Amino acid sequence: MSLSCSVLEPGGKSKHQAPARSMPNVTVTGILATQNSGPAEVIFIRHGEKPSVGDDLNDKGYQRAQLLVNYFKTSPDVTAFGAPVAIYAMARPHQNSGSLRAIETVTPLALSLGLTVNTSYLKDDYQAMIKDIMSHPEYSGKMVLICWEHAVIPEILDGFGYTGAPQEWPGSNYFDRTWVLDFADNRPSTFHDYNQHLFADDQ
Repeated sequence: MSLSCSVLEPGGKSKHQAPARSMPNVTVTGILATQNSGPAEVIFIRHGEKPSVGDDLNDKGYQRAQLLVNYFKTSPDVTAFGAPVAIYAMARPHQNSGSLRAIETVTPLALSLGLTVNTSYLKDDYQAMIKDIMSHPEYSGKMVLICWEHAVIPEILDGFGYTGAPQEWPGSNYFDRTWVLDFADNRPSTFHDYNQHLFADDQ
């Protein structure tokens, strides 16, 4: 089964804002917004489970995509700033080839929130994506979700300017992690690594 998703400038409905988490000192590098706006939180997930061959999710991956809808609406790990106001997923490099898994993973959530997944950026174009995210004043004080290829997610965190996160994803068989990056004064402040606990065998 395949799911399609159109490309559109991101946006969404505003959600309530919760108090920010505690903020240790961190070394800040990378791309930051030039104006005093930006998200309160950016959350990173990997696509769901995949088959040994093919560009789509496998059955368990599609199940995870459906379970993520309730997870992002109810789990205290990811709802401190409400549901996502924008969702970014790694673009497919060619119309008829390349992974659709990131898009498929967040499509059920986007549909439930009335959002359109932003698929404007290829796997290695994350610096442009970061500039885009940090330049949207409508994201100020809210949460943005990114679904990407797992090996590149640590690089995206570095691009946001946070150097205290793991430099590698836990492993190629880990589909159940949620990485949360909080911001204060438009700069990255704290990082959290959560288990989604959507299946009994989530690690």
